Amino acid sequence: LNTCPVGIATQDEELRKKFAGQPEHVMNYFFLMAEEIRETMAQLGYRTMSEMIGQTQHLEANTRGMHYKSRGLDLTPLLTPASELNPSAGTRNLTTQYHGLDIAKDNDMIAKAQPALDDGTPVVINDDINNLNRTFG
Repeated sequence: LNTCPVGIATQDEELRKKFAGQPEHVMNYFFLMAEEIRETMAQLGYRTMSEMIGQTQHLEANTRGMHYKSRGLDLTPLLTPASELNPSAGTRNLTTQYHGLDIAKDNDMIAKAQPALDDGTPVVINDDINNLNRTFG
């Protein structure tokens, strides 16, 4: 936050002084970029970005200028549509996932440390943590 070295993406007036252009120029750039993206999407037959997700048939590896160590890589597995590998696989995530964050050990620790969080009162917590507490921290 407020660390843009050229002063474009910041609210800090000191950093903004580094940006020699006009904010309108940045806005115009993004409008033109969006227009070009919409044109490319239309050429490919898509109306929304969501329709494009997972459509790997439009991708190909650019092997020109590849580093000598990466020239031998076969990127076919990355470019293979998920439906070819698993016919029941979707092309994008349409299901919700339960990660168990509501029962994570962190919540118990936060509750025990609440006095320290509220008013800085020192708190000592002795508790067991094992490899099942993978979200801890």
